[in-house]
Amino acid sequence: MNPFRIRLTSSTALALTLFFTAHAQTAKEIVAKHIEALGGKAKLQSINSVFIEGIATMSNGAAMDTKLWKVYDRLYRQEISSGSASTITIVTPNRGWISEAQGGGFKSLPSDQLRALQPEIDPAGPLADYDAKGCKVDLDGKDTINGAPCYRIKLSCPMGQSVVYSIDIKTYYILRESRKGGSISVDFSDYKTTPEGYVFPFTILTGGAGEKINVEKIEVNHNVDLDTLGKPRKAA
Repeated sequence: MNPFRIRLTSSTALALTLFFTAHAQTAKEIVAKHIEALGGKAKLQSINSVFIEGIATMSNGAAMDTKLWKVYDRLYRQEISSGSASTITIVTPNRGWISEAQGGGFKSLPSDQLRALQPEIDPAGPLADYDAKGCKVDLDGKDTINGAPCYRIKLSCPMGQSVVYSIDIKTYYILRESRKGGSISVDFSDYKTTPEGYVFPFTILTGGAGEKINVEKIEVNHNVDLDTLGKPRKAA
């Protein structure tokens, strides 16, 4: 065998290895491109509050109204209702409550559920300013969501919250978020830009409950009655 060819082949392989290593994206770079795909950091940080309304279709075909409020550093509230039956979840920076019974009072959220939902208080999303919140991101490999290749980004926060986001390699939109080792997942699709230039998914599918939400209305930075929405009627 020609020793020159061996040296050339080895040199070429080394050069290719160095090239792909140098061009491999880090978790921070992928998150930065995700933020840019949503309009940029300044655009996301301009969101003080968001209200989302839609129809949730359950796995058995039943349709329910769903409403969601997020107010920066103040409130996360979700209401899912059908007729007189409803489920209401309220989360603030320090406390959380849930009411599942018709006309019943609220009870405090278990500590693990409270910690899991607290990052959702930020209407810009947990990744928009993760480093300022003391969180970190790591590259957790790749996967494929509904045929789309994705980067897996793991977000770890000081209170023990851990979420893995599957980010589309082409669009840099989040297609799935997974918690507790993947046993709890939410899929996002049908991304659209609002008249104000904000980008949101208009179809949300919850893996565990088999609940599909079709978003019908999104309001950004409208007035939110925190005194009414941020407190339970009765707390246990």
